[in-house]
Amino acid sequence: MFKTFFTKFSAVAIAATTAFISTASVFAQPISPSVNGRYEDLVQTIHCPEDEESYGNFNEYGYWGGGSWCGEDGKEGYWVYDAPNWYVWASETTDELDPEASAYGSYSGLVQILECAADVDAYGDYNNYGYWGGGSWCGEDGSAGYWVYSYPNWYIWNYAN
Repeated sequence: MFKTFFTKFSAVAIAATTAFISTASVFAQPISPSVNGRYEDLVQTIHCPEDEESYGNFNEYGYWGGGSWCGEDGKEGYWVYDAPNWYVWASETTDELDPEASAYGSYSGLVQILECAADVDAYGDYNNYGYWGGGSWCGEDGSAGYWVYSYPNWYIWNYAN
């Protein structure tokens, strides 16, 4: 009797454990280094396992102007840490942006978004400013590129279409 009970109990325990492991993997799907398509045009991968201690297994750091990192010359772009590597992307996808942000398709290759609500007084709700060489703007380092103001943000693009 005990043998039958333990056999049935063991079978149920194995089935329950297997089901738990199977469903756990569904809930813990990893995010891709492109953050599920948010970033595009990979420009660099830097192997840096020691950063896992500071940034964890995954960190969407965002835009950085580049510089020395883990013994390499890190490129300008959107940085994502997916242990043990940093992935540097040239641009952020624009699928969710209002068409106004790219001057209605005049520009492509988004490199930076700067929040600057105070500029509405000088530039209005919308301004296709054009090319600027970059520099300090609204307390941040603005990239060189084609600048478009769509309240409350500046959108900076690499290319004129």
